[in-house]
Amino acid sequence: MIARCPDLELKWYDALRESFGENTRSGMHLTALLSPRQEFWKRVDPMPLTDDELGYFTAGRGHEDALTRFLGTDFKATEEAEIDGIHLRPDFEAVTNRIIPKGAHAEFKTRRSNLPENDDEAQTEFSSYRAQVRGYMALKRMNEMYLVVLSLVEGKTGDTFSRSHPVFAVYRETATDAELEQEREKLQARKRGLTTALELSPEILAAACSQGTAKPIEYLTMPLCEDWLCGKRRPEMKQPPVCQTCGQVFKSAEFGPEKHVQSAKGKGHVVTPAEIVWHYEPRCKWYGVCRPQDVDKNRGAA
Repeated sequence: MIARCPDLELKWYDALRESFGENTRSGMHLTALLSPRQEFWKRVDPMPLTDDELGYFTAGRGHEDALTRFLGTDFKATEEAEIDGIHLRPDFEAVTNRIIPKGAHAEFKTRRSNLPENDDEAQTEFSSYRAQVRGYMALKRMNEMYLVVLSLVEGKTGDTFSRSHPVFAVYRETATDAELEQEREKLQARKRGLTTALELSPEILAAACSQGTAKPIEYLTMPLCEDWLCGKRRPEMKQPPVCQTCGQVFKSAEFGPEKHVQSAKGKGHVVTPAEIVWHYEPRCKWYGVCRPQDVDKNRGAA
């Protein structure tokens, strides 16, 4: 007999949360400048890691550690460095030419969705990955770097009968000297903006708490984070589609009605489409005080 132990799971999460809490970093890190608003609230109004975050962090770190062990003859973990007042640590550096050029750096990411279908799609689909990689390249004055992505559920479509499998994909990011210089200027501007915001944090926090808005941040040149970090719009079917001809009610908003009118039984029938209501589900723990919808209306309820 086997039985799940919720009490031990709580202890497990508490132990992980304590372990991650000990890994606090000092200084201004590149990853902080990729999402400076979130970094601001993380420092001003710290909150414990959620169970979801703990799961994602340990899964990603576990895969990275495994790659270091398995490919240790070709790659080594890099040491943290500080360049132009910004701390950074790419995941790997090649020590041989067997896979990528010796001395080249590589960043590793795990992904719980499909890879882009082509390189053109990857330019935008991997925007957050590329921002981090290009930041490393800019600070280290490197014209190329590699991105290794492990898609854990490649091939999954949401269909009940679809099958998935893990896939490694390797990408090369390149940039000109002029592009790297532009990237360094952007990082320094974000560093100045975040530093100023932290100095004024009591005023900003007071405004956010008393007025329900963090609009003072707008004057500190703090860009919004990637939209997926804020939250996501999700549809809810308020009224299902109904065939006005035969009265059939469908559970699916699209598949059922489409199949019905294409069948011999439903040919020529008229179906009233579903009534869909969209809701916004915040993901960021600081969504309420940051209020990104004040800047981008798509990041809030319609």
